[in-house]
Amino acid sequence: MPVTLRTKSKDFEKSNLFHSLIELILAVTGYFITLFVIYYTFTNHLWFFYGLSCIVGGFFLIKLFTLLHDCTHGSMFASHTANIWVGRFLSLFMTVPFTAWKIEHEEHHSHVVDMEKMHHGDVDLLTVEQYKNASPFKQLRYRIFRQPLFLLILAPFLYFFIKTRFPWMKNRKVIGSVILTNFFVALVYLPLLWYFGFVIMLCVFVPAAYLGGIIGVVLFYLQHNYPEVEWFTTEKWDHEQASLAGASLIILPQPLEWFSHAIGYHHIHHLNSKIPGYRLVECYEAVPEFKAVQPLSWSDTVNAFKLRLWSYEHNQMVTIEESVLLKS
Repeated sequence: MPVTLRTKSKDFEKSNLFHSLIELILAVTGYFITLFVIYYTFTNHLWFFYGLSCIVGGFFLIKLFTLLHDCTHGSMFASHTANIWVGRFLSLFMTVPFTAWKIEHEEHHSHVVDMEKMHHGDVDLLTVEQYKNASPFKQLRYRIFRQPLFLLILAPFLYFFIKTRFPWMKNRKVIGSVILTNFFVALVYLPLLWYFGFVIMLCVFVPAAYLGGIIGVVLFYLQHNYPEVEWFTTEKWDHEQASLAGASLIILPQPLEWFSHAIGYHHIHHLNSKIPGYRLVECYEAVPEFKAVQPLSWSDTVNAFKLRLWSYEHNQMVTIEESVLLKS
C-alpha cells in the first residue's frame, strides 16, 4: 500500500513546548509594546511613527490570530486543555469567540474547495451557471461582495467588529462562546475606555485591529481563490487532492513569514492541520511532493482579485466578463 502524503507529514505534527511558549511570549509582548508606542506617538503627534507603529501592531495581531488558529487545531500544544485556554486568552485580542470560530473553521476544513458544501467559514463562490440563473439583485449583491474594495475595506470591519458579536447558528456552544466572549471583551475594554476616553481607544486600538483584519482577509482570500485553484463536486472531492490543488502556497520573506506563522504554506496545513505553524516550512523542505505546488507570484495575487466565478466548462476561476462567453 503506497505511503500517503498525510503519513509522510506526520513526523512534523509534534509541537515543541519551549518553541510554542517563545512564539506566544514574543507575540503578546510585542503587541503590548507596540500598543504603548502607538499611544506615545499619537499623544505626542509623531504622525509618521504613529502610522508605522499601527502597521506593526496589525502584523502582531496577525501573529496572535495565527497562534489562536493553531490552538483551534490542537497543534500549538500537546495538551488539549492548554490549546483551549490559550486560544480563549488570545481571542480577547481580536475579540473573536474562540469556540464559535473553532467550529466554523473546522467546518471549512471538512469541505474545503467543495462547490456543493460551501457554508460558514468560506468566501462565497458561485459557478457560472449559478450566477447566470440568479436574479439581477442577487447578481449585483454578489458582484459587490466579490469586489476588491469591499473585500479589503468593508469585509474586515463587518467580520471582526460586527459578525463576531452575534451567534451565526443555533448551536449551544456557539451561542455560549459569543456571549462569554462579549462579556469578557466588555470586562477588559470598558474600563480602558472609561480611563483613557473614546478618542484614545479609537486611535490606539482600532487602526492596528483594522489593518490586521485587512491583512487577514487578503491572506484568507488568496488561500482558496487564485488563478490555478481547483474546486470539486462532492462526488469527486478527495482530501489530499483538495489540499494540494485547492490551497495555495504563499512564500513570504522574513519577518512577514514569522508574523503570518507560515500560514502561506496552506496546502500542507490543509493536508495535515496538526502541524504547528512553525514546522510547516520544515515539512515543506523535507517532503518533495509539497514542492510540486507552485507558489503564487505577484501577478497571480493581483489577478486573483479579478476572478469571480468557477467555470466547470474550463475547470478554472473566471472573471464576470469571461463568464458571458461560457455555457456553465
